[in-house]
Order: sequence, then C-alpha cells, then structure tokens
Amino acid sequence: MEKFAQKNPEICLDFVTSVLPDLDNWAVCDNLAMFGVEPIVYSNPELVLPLSEKWIKSKNKWIRRFGVVTLRGYKKVQTTNKVFEILDLVMGDNEKDIKKAVSWILRETTKTNPD
Repeated sequence: MEKFAQKNPEICLDFVTSVLPDLDNWAVCDNLAMFGVEPIVYSNPELVLPLSEKWIKSKNKWIRRFGVVTLRGYKKVQTTNKVFEILDLVMGDNEKDIKKAVSWILRETTKTNPD
C-alpha cells in the first residue's frame, strides 16, 4: 500500500475507510495509518485532513486513534493550523490510547514545525 497510495490515493483511502471498523489494537491501527495514509499526506496533504477530522470524531477509540496517527505525515510537509485544530479536538479524550497518540504526534510534528 505504501507505494500504491501515492499514485492512487482515492482507492487507498476508500479501502482504508472500509477496514477501519475492524481495527482492534494500536499496532494495526498505527501501521495502517503510517503505511497506508502517510504516503498520501506527502503527495496530497489537503486530501487527508477532512478525513482525519471525521475519524477523530468516531465513537470507536481505534478509529479515533487512527485519525490522530494519520496526522503524523505532516511532520514532513508544512503543517497547517488545521492539523493542530484537529489534535485540539481530541486533547481531552479520556482514553489512554488516544492520549498517547496525541502526545506522540505532537512530539513528531513539532520537531520539524516548532512554530
């Protein structure tokens, strides 16, 4: 998926969206976000933001975490305020797995975008 995603972002995002309800642990969640969606962020950053915002509003904690981890790709592209607005929406989440993901993505993103 990592190589296919950059050339076929819509197909990959449709596939990813279809399998999200099956996520049941952090490892699968994070790997799908990093290898399935992150390449799309590099080539089409504006395509992923609305989906990330939708995913972080899910009742399913793994889909919320997935929405957070998809923002990891913005560490290599110019981060917009929208990325931080989306993260702000889940800052108060009570789930430990979501809190850890938000902390991780903030650390990664601010390394290359300190402002």
